[in-house]
Amino acid sequence: MRDKRSYEIKKILREKYPNSKFKVKIDKYSMGESIYIYADLIQQIPDGFFDLEWKRGAGEHLSAEEYELYKKGKMILENNNQIEQEIKQLLKTFWHVDYDEYTHEILSGGNTFLFVERLN
Repeated sequence: MRDKRSYEIKKILREKYPNSKFKVKIDKYSMGESIYIYADLIQQIPDGFFDLEWKRGAGEHLSAEEYELYKKGKMILENNNQIEQEIKQLLKTFWHVDYDEYTHEILSGGNTFLFVERLN
């Protein structure tokens, strides 16, 4: 039987992003669950971007062509992160993660994780 929360989640997302497509998948397991939101709002990072980011972080010079690809990838990554945060804020009542108050480690059991990924 399909979890009714997936319909509620889609309804909330469609109200905020009426021209976008979403797929919601809820995986339940013995100590918690994960909610996966697949959205066409999330763009694909250009191939080679993370290699260029590493190269730049290592202090190596990028060619003009590499730098343009890096800038494009950085802009997409920032946009994806912003959309992910907006979606997580919209759906804050659907997910929660318990942390140890001293070590800030994730406590096992009863957690509901939320992941936002690109719709293929």
